[in-house]
Amino acid sequence: MQFNKPVKYLLIHLFVLPLFGFAQDKVLFTTGKEKEVTVIKIDEYNIVYHKPNKKAEKKFRKENVFSITYLDGREEIIYSPDTLGFLVTDVVEPEIDLSVEEMRRYIYGRQDGMKAKKTTALLTSAGISTVGSGLGAFFGPIAPATYIIVLGTTKQKPDETKIAHPEYILDENYLEGYKKSARKRKIIAAAEGGLIGLAVGIPIYWAIFRGF
Repeated sequence: MQFNKPVKYLLIHLFVLPLFGFAQDKVLFTTGKEKEVTVIKIDEYNIVYHKPNKKAEKKFRKENVFSITYLDGREEIIYSPDTLGFLVTDVVEPEIDLSVEEMRRYIYGRQDGMKAKKTTALLTSAGISTVGSGLGAFFGPIAPATYIIVLGTTKQKPDETKIAHPEYILDENYLEGYKKSARKRKIIAAAEGGLIGLAVGIPIYWAIFRGF
């Protein structure tokens, strides 16, 4: 018996999904992040879905989505080069319009950048913050804040041996995506390190200079 695509897709959700509860549609965002949900329908502006074992319907804005990969392996491209809505999720460094394949490479960069090492940024910020706050409460927040500003201006170069897509190492769209995710990851780590440094340095300051 032959089924048309809509019927086939419905049967997969009705019979395959209950047997394999972990199997979901994959929604890929222009930021490189992915969500596993059950897509119910797509209208002009939204992607309507529900989460596993949930009946409540929720929505994703279409302009923030690159593609949907369904249970049968079929990928539906949602992104359109003339769609500007995805800028809403990243207004600090807005993008120019990219073709579908350029955006795909940009997303690969975002995903690889999410895995960039952050230990150095965290430890460096923690050390700077500890020393700064050990000299006084005034210097405590300033020291890691200055480091974060400097970190935000440094180049983020991917290590070809530690990324999932080394074939795009020279592609400008990939590099732009990598830079954005890697920088964000390291800045967050530096902020966390700064808080750790403050927690350590301020008691030292009070113990040494205040006699407690």
